[in-house]
Amino acid sequence: MIAIDCSNYTTGFDAHALSDAGVGRVIVQLVNERIDTHIYQITNAIEAGVEVEAYVYQWFSGGHEFIRQRMEWAIEQLSYFPEVRRIWLDCEQSQSDNPPYDGSGDTLGMIREAMKIAEDRGFEVGIYTGAWWWSAYAGEELGCPLWLAQYDGIQALDCGIGGWKAEMKQYAGIGTIAGVNGIDFNWYVGEDEMSTSPTVIKAVNADAFALLATISANAAAAASQQDGQFIGIASPGEPGYTDIVVRVKD
Repeated sequence: MIAIDCSNYTTGFDAHALSDAGVGRVIVQLVNERIDTHIYQITNAIEAGVEVEAYVYQWFSGGHEFIRQRMEWAIEQLSYFPEVRRIWLDCEQSQSDNPPYDGSGDTLGMIREAMKIAEDRGFEVGIYTGAWWWSAYAGEELGCPLWLAQYDGIQALDCGIGGWKAEMKQYAGIGTIAGVNGIDFNWYVGEDEMSTSPTVIKAVNADAFALLATISANAAAAASQQDGQFIGIASPGEPGYTDIVVRVKD
C-alpha cells in the first residue's frame, strides 16, 4: 500500500483526499518550530481514518542531551494523540546538513538511547535511513522496523541493509498526490494484505526482461478484477524464473 510522509513544508494537506487516492498511512514529522502544522496533520489524518505514525529528525551533532530532550518533547506532543503508537527515528544527518555531522559522536549509542526513551513510554520504534548513511555512520543492524530510502520508483519491499529487511520503503522523493504537495511516497504491506496468502505466478524466463513491464501491467489488471492488489516482481525463486506476486483478498 502507499504511505506518504509529510512535514511543515507540505501544503494543501487533506487526509480525506489522500485516503480517497489510495493512501493508507501518513507519517507526520514532529517539528518544534511549527507545532500547529503537525497537530493539524495528525488530527486531520485521524479524522479521515488513515493510519498515523510520526517521525523525529535526529540531530546527532547536539549529542546525547539534545537527543534526550528532543525525544521527551516528541513524546509529550504525541500524548495528545493515543492513536499514534509508532515513532520513526529519522537518521540521516551528515556533513552536508546545517549544522553538519561528521559521525565522530556516539551515533549508535544515541540511537539506542532515543529508542529506549520511546519504548519505555509504550511506543513501537523504527529507524528511517538510507543504506549509505547507515553503513557510514552506524553500521550495526538493529532488530527494529526499518524504513529505507531507496528512490527507484518501484512499489515493492525489495530492499534492506544486509539481513535487515525493510518494512517500509521510500521509493520516490518530493511530489504531489490528491492536491497535497511536498510529500514523499512510500510502500508498505498493510495488515489486510499480510492476512492473505500470496498467489505466485511463474510468469516468464528470467532472461526475458523486456517482457516484464507488460507482465506487470497484466498482473495488476488481473488483481484489480479480483478485488486484490498487485505487489510487484519478487526476486527469482526457481532457477530461471521470476516471480510475479499478487495478493487477493479472502
